[in-house]
Amino acid sequence: MTEPSRSLPPHPSLEQQKKQAKELLKALRAGDANARERVRRHLPDKRRITLADAQFVLAREYGFESWVKLKAHIGRGAAAVELMLEAGARPGPNLHDAPPDVLAVLRAYGAGAG
Repeated sequence: MTEPSRSLPPHPSLEQQKKQAKELLKALRAGDANARERVRRHLPDKRRITLADAQFVLAREYGFESWVKLKAHIGRGAAAVELMLEAGARPGPNLHDAPPDVLAVLRAYGAGAG
């Protein structure tokens, strides 16, 4: 991952990220200076910016090498929480001995031990 200039929300949604990429592209096409600067930071020589480019810029802002890697990250997090919750993982004493990475995922999705 690259150094992020923004952080994913605690419960990232792929749909929300898609919406943000579309909004970035719309702002760029409307001549928004901030949107232009964000895009040029990651795609300085690209002339025609597409939705895929806006998605790439968003992924880079979050510290990912590509949109595909951002999507995979969001999907893994959601899938991991779903599997842990289906397996009976709940806040309480049974989680205090869980590995730190498991606790971090559960906390990020609001299901972890206090």
